[in-house]
Formats: sequence, structure tokens, C-alpha cells
Amino acid sequence: MKIILKFIIRNLLCILSFFISQKNIIIIGGPDNRRYGGNVKYLYEFLSENTSYEVFWLTESEDIMKHLQSKNLRYLTNKNYLKKIITTLKCKYVIDSGTNFYNPFNYVSRMKKIIKITTMHGSGPKLTLGGNKEEQRRVLNLFDTVCFCTDYAKNKIGIDEFCLNKNIGKVFGQPKHDILRDSNYVDSIYLKRTWSNKIFNKQPNEKYHVIYYCPTWRDKNMSLPLEQLNNFTFEKFNDFLESNNIHLLYTEHILSNFSKINAQYTNIKQVTLKDYSLLDNLELLMESDMMITDYSTLSSDYSILKKPQLFIITDIEEINSKKGFIEDPVALMPGAIITEYKDLCKYIKKYIHNPDLYSNDYKDKLSVLKKKYIGPETQNSRQMITNYILSR
Repeated sequence: MKIILKFIIRNLLCILSFFISQKNIIIIGGPDNRRYGGNVKYLYEFLSENTSYEVFWLTESEDIMKHLQSKNLRYLTNKNYLKKIITTLKCKYVIDSGTNFYNPFNYVSRMKKIIKITTMHGSGPKLTLGGNKEEQRRVLNLFDTVCFCTDYAKNKIGIDEFCLNKNIGKVFGQPKHDILRDSNYVDSIYLKRTWSNKIFNKQPNEKYHVIYYCPTWRDKNMSLPLEQLNNFTFEKFNDFLESNNIHLLYTEHILSNFSKINAQYTNIKQVTLKDYSLLDNLELLMESDMMITDYSTLSSDYSILKKPQLFIITDIEEINSKKGFIEDPVALMPGAIITEYKDLCKYIKKYIHNPDLYSNDYKDKLSVLKKKYIGPETQNSRQMITNYILSR
């Protein structure tokens, strides 16, 4: 019955598409329609403010709807499904940050040539797309434009790994990098610490240090890489953090299956992003003093801030065999590789109070990472993508 209904709807929409002309409309969506963040958030706001296009954000979150309404920004939701369908049939562009792009009527988009753009969600040597590589290649090649930060990344990832047509890959950078390069804005977010203060129940202007812990997702149930360090316990680590006026904030990846952190710890807190629809992890990068990660492309983002990073990579051989890497990730990791609990404490104390020492110790790796996967300081991604849209 569902197949028959889908067939009827598909053909009805195809017929309707002949009678509905395209307008200057752009539809933009995040990874799951329930969060507001990442590359697409900053591009959406820029396009809304700087073009005459009608720009719509896809969401099913009441909090996001209220937020966008307060800013007089447009959105689409299944709560008004007819509007969503008609707007989709009228639109010229669909923009997403991954590979599950909003394209419910791909048969219509082929006929009407709705242009599909992905900003990608991150940039680095990890194969960031989930699933079978052949399926990744198939899906990525459905886009008309795939954005990369550098020619190196376009060739290494887009052409060599995913066999993209050379005309599909564009070196437009990433919109979130525009934000991270704005030092005045970054400083203002750091001083406000809106999310950190809320999560740790701190008063405005209260002095304390924040470590952002963001391991990338795994496709199986397992303990956190942090817990796998030799001689590590959360009790000891919480005492260490408390004695040094440091707080660790862990955000759970939407796809991860890691064990949960006990809520009893005063200086260690876990946040599930899907429970905070307006929480953008880019703001947590700006609010923090140090980051602990592994293979996440957030390392590239954090490198722009030149703040200290530490890496816990206890399962690198398994990750490499299952997903693979574009190239050796360790050679590009701008920070100490941690295997022992005592080293974790040692490097936290060494760098969290002295980011300049960190920048000097890892200047060569930071430079190589920037050249390969981040791009120049002068790159203005939002403007480049906007110019591309307006020129077509």
C-alpha cells in the first residue's frame, strides 16, 4: 500500500511541477531537522541578510521555530506540509551540510533542475561519511556542487576517494570558518560563555577553565576513549579538574553509542546535542580553553583558534580498518597523543594556562593542517558561495 501511495504522490508531484515555475528560493537543512548549527546555519543567516532570495530553514523543533520567528527568518516544517511541498517545487537551490540532503522529490529535481549544494560538515583526513564507500560515492555524486576548503582536499577527498566529477568540487571553504576567523566575535562568545555557564551553573564573569571533549562517533557500543586510558577513573579526574578550577564538557555525537557519564561529577558534564536544539558546538569551541578529541574534523576548526588540543586515539587500528583515513591522521594531529592518565593531567596543566607555548610547540603541524584542509585566512566562504549562487 505504501509503495502504491508513494507512486501516486510521486507522479502527482511530477505533474504539478510543470505548472509551478521556479522562484528565487533556497531551502537549507541541517543533519536531522532538529538542530540549528554548523556550516549551514551561518550560510543560512548570511544568505537571508545579504540576498533578495527567500531562504528557508528546515526544522521540526519548536525551539528553533521560535528562535527563527524572533529574528524574522523563514522556515519550513511538516506542520505546514502543503507550504513545504509547494515551496520545494518552487525552489532553485537546496543546501545541506552532509550527504543526506533534503531532496524528497528527486524525480522533480531532475526534471526542474533544482541545484543541490553540500557545504560538507567538516574538513580533515578522516573519511567523514558514514556507511559503505560505494554508497558514499553514489550519494555524493548526486550533488551539483560539493564544497571543499582547499584544492588539496578537493583532489584528495573529492576526486581520488569519491570519484567526483571535476566540475562538482568547488574550493569555497566552510562558512563556520568565517566565524572562527572573526577574532572580535570569538572573544565576545568566550567572555559571555552562555552555554558553559548554563551547563555548569556558573555566574556571569565567573572565572574558570573549560575543556571541550568531543570524540567522533563509533558504530558500536563502547566506553569513552577517555575511560580507556591506563589508570583512568572519573573520580580521580574530577578531583584533578576541581583542584585546578577546570571543567570538562562532553557533547555526545548524535550517532555515537558511548557509555554515559554519571551526572554526580561536579566538574564533568555530558550534554546530548539533540536535547539542546539551539546549541551549536561551534560556540563550545569558542567558549573553551582546550579541546580533547581523536579523529574528529573539529580538530581542523579548533586549529583556527590556535588553542591547545590533546588526542586520545586508543582504537586507531580498528577505525582505520573499518572506515579508513585519507592519509595518516597522526601526522596531522596538532597536539600530544595521550595514552596514560598521568600524561593527560600533565599536558592539561602544561598548556591550558599557556596557549602560546602550545602554538609554538605545534606550529609545524598547525601549518600543514591549514595548508591541506583549512585554507587561507582571507578565505570568505559565505561570500564565495553567495556569489556562486547569484552568478548562475
